[in-house]
Amino acid sequence: MVTENREQSQAGRLRRLFAFVTSPAGIYLVSSVLAKAGVIVLVPLYTRRLTIEEFGEYGLAQTLAQVGPMFLSLGTLAAVSTFYFSGKDLEKSRRKSGSAARVSIVLTTTLGLLVQVAVLLFAPRGVGLGSTRALSCVLWGGIGAFFAQIPVVYFRAQQRPLRAAAFQLFQFLAVVGAAYVQVVVFGRGLLGAIEAIALSGVTMGVLGVAFALLALPGTLNRAIARETLHFSLPFVPHFASMQITSISDRWIMKGSGRELDLGSYSLAVTVTGPIGMVLSAWNESESPKMGETVRRGGRRAVAAGFPKILLQYALATLVPGLALLAALPLLKIIVGQRFSHALWPIPIMIGLIVLESPFSPCINVFSYFKRTRVIPLITMSGALLHLLANLLLIPRWGTAGALVARAIACLARSSVLIWFAVQTLRQPDVPEDADA
Repeated sequence: MVTENREQSQAGRLRRLFAFVTSPAGIYLVSSVLAKAGVIVLVPLYTRRLTIEEFGEYGLAQTLAQVGPMFLSLGTLAAVSTFYFSGKDLEKSRRKSGSAARVSIVLTTTLGLLVQVAVLLFAPRGVGLGSTRALSCVLWGGIGAFFAQIPVVYFRAQQRPLRAAAFQLFQFLAVVGAAYVQVVVFGRGLLGAIEAIALSGVTMGVLGVAFALLALPGTLNRAIARETLHFSLPFVPHFASMQITSISDRWIMKGSGRELDLGSYSLAVTVTGPIGMVLSAWNESESPKMGETVRRGGRRAVAAGFPKILLQYALATLVPGLALLAALPLLKIIVGQRFSHALWPIPIMIGLIVLESPFSPCINVFSYFKRTRVIPLITMSGALLHLLANLLLIPRWGTAGALVARAIACLARSSVLIWFAVQTLRQPDVPEDADA
């Protein structure tokens, strides 16, 4: 009888695991990991082909590829998903979402070309991260990866996770394949790793643009451009604050001459990346659900489940964080002896990521209830606090200073975000097309 009960219990756990993997959250987790796991998969390759200092330079190149498109697009990608839930007429919302995608492509490409001209005029011709070749690779690789998000964002809004996962599988293969060819086959070292950013990004970007222009309904005109920019411009300082929060520590390490700290800290950030992937996957699954709740029930419906939502987001970071802690002995073998000492910040980073988990659900609340103007106020204040703490602590204490600065900033930002989100949900509903 005991054996039979045990078998039934194991069967029940397997059924629940299968149900999760095949659920939208599980599929989004797999697809999110596929989209970003290329960087994780490449860790043992880079830790054996690059020095610690070169790995830090590669980490900085990655930050530039992420930051650039966010500013060049002026935040317009956010409109693609939000406009999909802009009204009760689904077909009209689809056209509006597709039109926003076209605005984003034209705007980002135009500003990208202007930046490219500046790079050609002012960047040196050497081989370092600041050279013409490296900066051009980072620029167009980042823009391409940005365009690749258009079909993914659209499929997530439609709650079609399998289609999003299929596209992100190609993205994973492009990232890993490009890096392997450049770094292993051609042996181009750091420059090859940077060139791989461009090769994979442009490949996927072409597919993203083709999807937006051929598969999405919508038109490009002044009216939709104005509406898209009116919605998205408040996100620009928000994006700036996000990047100050996420990358200022590494750039201050670079500026203060802490090259070894930069390389080892970049590795720790990369290794903890899967926790963010899980959180992102959870948000990708839950954000459209909140959109549908807003469409059906308004603020009261969202407010009723908001405490549970915050708890779920915290668990979405804590569970993979504990799994990563258990895997630390294995990670030391994977990264190799030369980099194994760089893993000590990981337990602290896990705790900080859990404290930062209210960010996405609170931003969702502000977005769906058209209170986007409050987002830059909160996030920029937190970012400036983080920057100031980094400037004071990193030159003196290096990695330890960076961790303390992040703790100060994330505690302050999470507390303020939750308070403003609760106040937003307590307000009365406004007419569908009213501005915040």
